[in-house]
Amino acid sequence: MGRTQNNNIDLPADPLGEVEPVENNPCGEWMTVTEMGKLLGLQRTERYWLVHKNVFETKMILGKMRVNVASFEDWYSRQIRYHKITGEEPGRKVKEVSYSAQDISELLGISEDRAYALIKENHLATETVNYRMRVPKDLFDQWYCNQTRYLTKEDQEKNAEFFESSISMPQMAELLGINRHTVYSILNSQRYSGLFEIIELAGKKRIMKSSFHAFLESQDRYHLAESTSHQQKKSSEQSTTEQDTPASAYLSLAEAAALAGISRQFVTKNAERGCFEMKIISGRNWICRQEFLEWLGKRKTKGGETHGFGAKA
Repeated sequence: MGRTQNNNIDLPADPLGEVEPVENNPCGEWMTVTEMGKLLGLQRTERYWLVHKNVFETKMILGKMRVNVASFEDWYSRQIRYHKITGEEPGRKVKEVSYSAQDISELLGISEDRAYALIKENHLATETVNYRMRVPKDLFDQWYCNQTRYLTKEDQEKNAEFFESSISMPQMAELLGINRHTVYSILNSQRYSGLFEIIELAGKKRIMKSSFHAFLESQDRYHLAESTSHQQKKSSEQSTTEQDTPASAYLSLAEAAALAGISRQFVTKNAERGCFEMKIISGRNWICRQEFLEWLGKRKTKGGETHGFGAKA
């Protein structure tokens, strides 16, 4: 049974040839080399070469080479070169502990070339599996947590809610009709800084809308540009408003400074302290005339020149 006859010369049967299942393999623990080769879509020579690499357990049973199924499956889960014709993905155990450049590109939504560049630029440690470079997951995760430029698609979806419920610094400037420098001054001021809840997304700071609205309600100096426009329109119908005719109820910074004989900076500083009201009207700062004059009178009463009047502060 185990030999073939050719021109009266006995030749040994091919040890890699297909054989029928044997009685001492009742549980399907072993498969023939031919079965293994067909499973991987390999030709006879490739099967022979793979068997002799000793990457999985083999055994001679009744004169035929057989492959241990459990050992084969373990090998299959630890390599990424060979693919089963059934469509089952290889390298399950490899993928559990490391990422390929393609994995990283899909994870971060970037090109594969950019993924390779990212690995190189950040000096991420790599390992080689079947001649392919891979990054250990623990090292990648450590790098990911220490940067804010890149976000996984999952984190982008999670952060979408935060983007919707927050505004950027430029958006705050636009809403209030002021420049960015003034926005930063507000956020860093002792008077207002505690009112804002600031988060960081994709490397940029954003202001939670709820805290922004709380800021608007807590003071009367800064107003939404849209609200100001609406008030101006409504006031124009009533013929007289503080927005339409600010000079009647408000002083410009220059006028207030000249009136008190102090610098504009000193006027602004005391306004921020809450000594008198300062509003933004049409993109400019205006001081409430009545409150400023009352404050000015109190200061003069307390000592005039010694309290900062008569000289530039």
